Amino acid sequence: MLAEPLLAGISATDIQSEQMQEVALHCGLDVALALMSKMPGLEIYIPASAKKADDWQYVKDNYNGYNAATVAGRLGLNREDVIHLSKQPAPTAGRSSNEHLDRVAELCGPETAQCLAHNFPGCRFYIPRNGLSIAIRKHIERSFNGTNTQELALACGVSERHVRQVISEKYQSTAQLSLFDQ
Repeated sequence: MLAEPLLAGISATDIQSEQMQEVALHCGLDVALALMSKMPGLEIYIPASAKKADDWQYVKDNYNGYNAATVAGRLGLNREDVIHLSKQPAPTAGRSSNEHLDRVAELCGPETAQCLAHNFPGCRFYIPRNGLSIAIRKHIERSFNGTNTQELALACGVSERHVRQVISEKYQSTAQLSLFDQ
C-alpha cells in the first residue's frame, strides 16, 4: 500500500479524474489511491448483481426477524425489501459478470471490491494511467515550503530530484513574463 504520510497529504481535489474523485468521496481516498496505483489504465465495470449479492449476504448475516428497519437503514433499502431478500435463495452470478470485481479484489483487496460493488452498482469507469502521478505532483506543489524537499520525497515515494523538478517546473511556468507584461 502507499505510505501513510501520502494518504494524509493528498486530498480528493488533487485527483484529476472526476470518476476517481467520486470513488474517493464514496469509498475513501485510500481506495481511489489503491486503484490508481495498482490498476492504472484499466476500465472497470461493476455489475448491478454484485450489490444484490452483497445486500443478500448482509441480510443473511444480520437480519434476525425483528430488526428489518435497522438492516434496511444500513443498506439504503426499505423494510419490505429486507424481508423479501431474507426469503430469497442465494443470488447466482456468473463468473464473467464479476470478472472485474475479482480483479479488483485480487489486486486491491476484497474490502475495496465490496465497497465498489456497494457504492457503484451498474457503473463503468476508467482508472487514469497517470492519475496517481498527477495527484502526487499537485500534492508536492501545494505542500512545498522551501525546506521540505526530503520529507515530500519520502512521503510521496519519489526522489528528491523529482520534487525539485516539480517545483522548478511550477515556478518556471509562472515566472516567465511576456514582453508586453508590465
